[in-house]
Amino acid sequence: MPSRKRALLTFGGVVSALMLLAALAGGAAGAGGPRDGRQEDPSLRTAHSATAVDARGRHEARVYGGPVRFRDGSGQWKAIDNTLVPTDGGAVTNAANSYRASLPEDASAPVTFSTARGSVSVSLEGARSHRTVDGSHASYPSALAGVDVTYAVGNAGVKETLTLASSDVPRTFSYSLAISSGLTSRINASGGVDFVDSSGSRAFSFAPPSMVDAAGVASTRIRFHLSHGGTQLTLTADGAWLSDANRAWPVVVDPSFVANGADRECFLRDGADAATSFCGGASVDVGSDGAETSRTLLTWDLSFLPQNTIVQSATLGLYVEGESTSAPLAVAVHRATTPWSAVTTWNEADSGVPWQTAGGDFVAAPEATTTVGGATGVTANWDVTNLVQGWVDGSVVNDGMLLDATGGPNVVQFATTIAPQTSQMPFLDVTYDTAPQTTITSGPSNSTSTSATFRFASDVYGSTFECSLDSAPFAACSTPQSYTGLAVGSHAFAVRATSPGATVDASPATRAWTIDAAPQNLLANGSFEGSLSGWSGVSSTVALVGDGKVGPGAARVARTTGSSFSIVTAARPVGTTAAGAVYTAGGWSRSDTPGHTQCLIVRESTSAGALVSSRSSCVTSSRNWLQFGADRYVAARNGDVLDVLVTQSGAVAGNSFEVDGLSLIPG
Repeated sequence: MPSRKRALLTFGGVVSALMLLAALAGGAAGAGGPRDGRQEDPSLRTAHSATAVDARGRHEARVYGGPVRFRDGSGQWKAIDNTLVPTDGGAVTNAANSYRASLPEDASAPVTFSTARGSVSVSLEGARSHRTVDGSHASYPSALAGVDVTYAVGNAGVKETLTLASSDVPRTFSYSLAISSGLTSRINASGGVDFVDSSGSRAFSFAPPSMVDAAGVASTRIRFHLSHGGTQLTLTADGAWLSDANRAWPVVVDPSFVANGADRECFLRDGADAATSFCGGASVDVGSDGAETSRTLLTWDLSFLPQNTIVQSATLGLYVEGESTSAPLAVAVHRATTPWSAVTTWNEADSGVPWQTAGGDFVAAPEATTTVGGATGVTANWDVTNLVQGWVDGSVVNDGMLLDATGGPNVVQFATTIAPQTSQMPFLDVTYDTAPQTTITSGPSNSTSTSATFRFASDVYGSTFECSLDSAPFAACSTPQSYTGLAVGSHAFAVRATSPGATVDASPATRAWTIDAAPQNLLANGSFEGSLSGWSGVSSTVALVGDGKVGPGAARVARTTGSSFSIVTAARPVGTTAAGAVYTAGGWSRSDTPGHTQCLIVRESTSAGALVSSRSSCVTSSRNWLQFGADRYVAARNGDVLDVLVTQSGAVAGNSFEVDGLSLIPG
């Protein structure tokens, strides 16, 4: 590719990176935390995100492409601390992370990176220099003749920089590798180096190298080579590029160890580089220099968001690390429509799998467009709310996003997750609420009751509710919700929850039921509400009491004489029977003198009073209300009469009982 200007991201001249790919589930909690007026919810932490909740219950998650915190040995999320602290033997190491970087006191000793997957020790042959430390940075000035070596510890790894002072310095650098048992090294499709286990699973890797001069002119004409069974790594820069009379010194060389996830930050370049993969580097390119065009692919893990998430806003943020000119570019974000891998190129989505259209498959209409150019060290933003909502609810497949540009000529470089500061890493700010799901937990089925009580719940804590009966407007309610005095016929109840973040359940829970007309009770005043009308006592006195079962009133029947006493209908409820007609009697009984037998009796007699037939249902009295079993009577003849009584036999002085809810129902 022709050279192009690239602005320098410096720490004492640092541009390139040695990043450790830790196949970890950890990261830093320190950055991307709660915004003003919000508090982080620790239960929602992930390796790549931090989520804050405001007073209304809305969530704001900042999602990174790389880790922002890590789990400690007890499984708790911890903030990454990249500060270099001393260890035994003179080395320094990062204070807290799921990987360890051990930087020696002198450049002649190896630098060691270790994770739970294994370790690699890297020795730059011939290097000698005493280390200086500043926070998370370590420097080895003049480690080789005319070459400074620096390291910057980041969330996911360590940036190394070789700064070449002049054209007199070497073009080739040799590293000895000491790799832990079970891992081997191999060159990957992008020109980097993977360290893999016996199954081929990568533990960590070196990114494809690059270099940039003091004028910002960059080149990828620099290569890795492995030898001696994978234990010797040689980095060779193109001599012709370095010897160019227009080269501006110093030149910074970038042999990078890449953090996990950075390999899914890729850019595509056409022309001579159409078959070259640019994944896992320190930056991604968008734009055109007039000869070649670059596009960027990014992907985001949003699996921590519930499927019923309502995305209220989503903003993509990319840090502008450099540009080849200051010409403005209209940089557009598109939805990618084909899966792609870490070996993607302009021609192929995956190894051996071509794009349908060279340069990547994507929806032509952009999700958002932002003008970039003329300023570096700033963060550019895009509104990608609709795209993120589609990914979360599954209406579109999450194959990531593609960025392209019009205008220029200019090629803008955006920082990747290899950035030494979390604030420079790509991010998505997602403000969201969870759409509540409302459930009716109990309510009436078909009955004769003119009252109804409903209980309901929401799967979102702190939800409020609105109820509607028979299509009336929704109104605020709470569980349980009761209704009385309902008419006979069909009814419908609906309830919907509203989350603390003001998202309303779009599909209210409903329950339909029918109130049937109550069958006619042939017994007048069988519930004794307010009077004893329709009843009389036999060998007893009858009084109204206020401890009823089916209502406040009940009848108290007290013995006066004889071995049995009763309460009986004063008028016959059935004046003329039809043979075979069915009647069902029922009611309740209790007694302050328990242990006696009370019977509910349906009695058929002639019009002259002679007994024809009867049927009874009995209980042994208790101080509690007991229900008589349904007493089903079939009329024996035509033209007879029926009456109903409740009687107690074996009575003695002082015996009494109470009755309530007496009924005689046809059928």
